[in-house]
Amino acid sequence: MASAKSMDRNGSRLIRDFMRQTVERQHNTRFRDLVEAGTSATRTR
Repeated sequence: MASAKSMDRNGSRLIRDFMRQTVERQHNTRFRDLVEAGTSATRTR
């Protein structure tokens, strides 16, 4: 029961964690796309 209680988070904490994960995923996607564009640009030269 104690471990379940320690995982209990309030609404603002849930939103904050969700937004942090969302921004991190978006950043990783953009970064991966930029790297891919850069590597494909060097291959075409």
